[in-house]
Amino acid sequence: MKNKGMTSLIVLTLISLLLGACTTPQPASVEQSVTVEPSATMDIQATIDAGIASTSTAQAMMQEAIDQAVVATITAMPTPEMPASEELSEEELAQMIDEAVNEALYYSNEVESATTSSTSDDVLTEDELEMLMSYYGVSQSEIEYALMLAEMYLELYYELGEETVDLLYIVVEDLEDLYAMSEDAMELVYVLENVAANGGAITAEDIAAVIEYSQQFEDIKPMLEDLSGEWLTALQGDLTTRADEYLQLQADQVAGNRIEALAMAGDYITSVRSALGDGVLSNSELNGIAQMGANVGASFNALNLPNNSTISGSINDITGNLARGQIPQASANIGQLEGLIGRR
Repeated sequence: MKNKGMTSLIVLTLISLLLGACTTPQPASVEQSVTVEPSATMDIQATIDAGIASTSTAQAMMQEAIDQAVVATITAMPTPEMPASEELSEEELAQMIDEAVNEALYYSNEVESATTSSTSDDVLTEDELEMLMSYYGVSQSEIEYALMLAEMYLELYYELGEETVDLLYIVVEDLEDLYAMSEDAMELVYVLENVAANGGAITAEDIAAVIEYSQQFEDIKPMLEDLSGEWLTALQGDLTTRADEYLQLQADQVAGNRIEALAMAGDYITSVRSALGDGVLSNSELNGIAQMGANVGASFNALNLPNNSTISGSINDITGNLARGQIPQASANIGQLEGLIGRR
């Protein structure tokens, strides 16, 4: 829930001022009766309606200004550059996500420490509020980066990592909660900063609201840190299991001669190239590639073709690379296999 305490207070003040401007009390003698003409009543109601409409417009404009200030603060913060997905293995990307989560948690700790230090004397100055705004901006920037990396992982490896992806989804949900809390806190701090800048008083209730946000950060951090580490550990185990599973596939077709064997090897290379082209590998696609690789290896061995062990080993390396999400390594190894097959 957004903390609208300061916004509501300002809106109520505006309504009071508008309603106060609608009527001006006139003294009347005891003997004098006061008659309110219907048209006068309608004019008063119209003035009230106009005042309420103006207040709603002012509230919307205020919220827009707050949102723009929050966005401007986040944009001004340095955000790490997104990596090129084709240059990362699945495990390397997962490690980057875990590191980004830890960075987000680090700056969340900084927010909490700054809040505790700033409010220790039960006073929040304009400078202190500006400092808190900056800390929240950095924290939110790091959270956003972790979310972008997680989104990249899910786009590339959702199906391959299905055994552990549920844990990552929980990490993402916690990051989104942390981001939403940070955004709400920044809105509150921005309003208070403007109140202080215009000579207004920061009340004890305002300070309590700022402290409450930092405490909400504290509640979610341990769980998020544990979940991120748990997901990374589970994924690393799954990568090994996944590779072993595909490399254990047995051949279901063996070439009868050298020409057929070379054609099968060419089909294997084409399938791998196609998989690497979009950077997204499904289980069915990987299963097909692994089966083709097993058939090519068995064919070269059965026909006792020259360098059959080198070619079979290269195929196993590529299949293992794909199963482990090692896209850069698979790209390099497929080039070497093409060189071997081309010299046949």
